[in-house]
Amino acid sequence: MEKEVFQNKKRINERIPVSLPVKLFCSNGHYSGIAMNVSKNGMYIKTGITLPAESNFHVCMPYNEDELKVPVKLVRLAETYGFFDAVGVEVLNPPEKYLEFVGGLMTAL
Repeated sequence: MEKEVFQNKKRINERIPVSLPVKLFCSNGHYSGIAMNVSKNGMYIKTGITLPAESNFHVCMPYNEDELKVPVKLVRLAETYGFFDAVGVEVLNPPEKYLEFVGGLMTAL
């Protein structure tokens, strides 16, 4: 059973389901995860581990033949059976390439 820890804000943009490998870069190291959905303003990422409660970090994801670095802010922790194993993040100042990526996903739906 999944439980949210931070208050859930109303979503401005439609979420797009994906299964995309990502890396999360925090001040104390980097972690792997799977982005489960994305939107122009955020992502939901399964990490399988409890991440540090750091508010700002970067998410790196594959984009074409390059890697896209996206600045994010932690807005939600998801708990499954007492274990925090997913995060909801808000994209800060979405890079143009990130918006192109999400726009491409939306047209593919």
